[in-house]
Amino acid sequence: MTIDKRNFVDYTFLFLLLAVSGIPYFSTTVLYIPLFAIFLISFLMRGYKVDKEFIYLLLFLTIITVSQTIVFDIFSFQNSLGVYLRIILAYLVVKILNKKFLDYYINIMYSLSIVAIPIYIVLIVVPGSVPVLKSMVPTFDILNISGTQLETLIVYNFAHLDEFRNSGPFWEPGAFGGYLILAIIFTFFKSDIADKNKKLLVFTIALLTTLSTTAFSALAIFLFFYYYKSIQNIFVKILVVLVMAYGMYYAFFNLDFLGKKVELQLRMAKSAHVYGSDKNTQRFMNILRDVKDFKGHEIVGRGFNPYTRYSYRPQEQIRTVGLTDILVKMGIPFFLYMMMLLYRSLCAVIENSFNKKGTIYCIGSFLTVLITLMSEVYFNYPMYWSLLFIFLIYKPQKESTTI
Repeated sequence: MTIDKRNFVDYTFLFLLLAVSGIPYFSTTVLYIPLFAIFLISFLMRGYKVDKEFIYLLLFLTIITVSQTIVFDIFSFQNSLGVYLRIILAYLVVKILNKKFLDYYINIMYSLSIVAIPIYIVLIVVPGSVPVLKSMVPTFDILNISGTQLETLIVYNFAHLDEFRNSGPFWEPGAFGGYLILAIIFTFFKSDIADKNKKLLVFTIALLTTLSTTAFSALAIFLFFYYYKSIQNIFVKILVVLVMAYGMYYAFFNLDFLGKKVELQLRMAKSAHVYGSDKNTQRFMNILRDVKDFKGHEIVGRGFNPYTRYSYRPQEQIRTVGLTDILVKMGIPFFLYMMMLLYRSLCAVIENSFNKKGTIYCIGSFLTVLITLMSEVYFNYPMYWSLLFIFLIYKPQKESTTI
């Protein structure tokens, strides 16, 4: 594959956005300002205009930020700047790459998967390979901008390997799974993508090696909605639903890393003192904590500042369920606005692929993305914010404005 200079720059921009969204050495807000400067210069040099929808979102965000400042009587410039920058970075990269955004994302995730899968297999199958590869880690420490303690070779992170799970280059297997789900969705709906079936196969294999229950569930839901629409016979549709239901039932009650794991987490969440000294971060306990945090702050949310975000001991808190986390932080109105933009973007991708309405595909893809948010706080990083702006790729330029 030949890449000219402009394509190389564009690939680099998207990789950098992905890097600050979960590759351990680079997952730091320290990089936001230099990336903002680079992306903005490119945006202006290429003559792009600012979309009014983006301005509306920033205005809405400003109203929410001011409201939170009034409610809590606390304002952190550093926290607020981090929120604005991750949204702006996501928007700028989508605009710069334009209709190449999906292709480049697919190709980058494909390359990362191609690297991660054989490394994972070697580490699992070949005795003694783990310490050998880990011995190479100090060589890359000069690039450790974030100061992470995770052992990583940039393209591969060794975390969770003792659980036979593949993290790929990201901080956790579930994070790798979520980004793979996005790649799978984009690949399914990109009719002109090269080597489509091969890429889908690689993404699926990589996804399976993560052993992520959330990613597996998301993939199952997506495939169900994708193929269900193509079935014309009503009896076959009913059969597919029954088989799907039985398959989910069987998996839940017979596979330890699915049903037993979920069952254990539910039992722990019910028996634990949610906001006591228990620091367990499993998802159901986190949801219960988020419910407690959310009460009384449903409209404007609690913000990203840890001193307003949590009800109890902010220095000790951590959240792992991205869906409830962003709801607590931003409040119901802004959250619904985000979801509207997300749904609109997914529909734009689908309608551009089929040249017609595809409501069932839109709903399925939307639910799939929401499921990925059940395991990771993706909106703490720029990449998922970019999903809110993809519809702008397919919008007529005349609807844009300048500031």
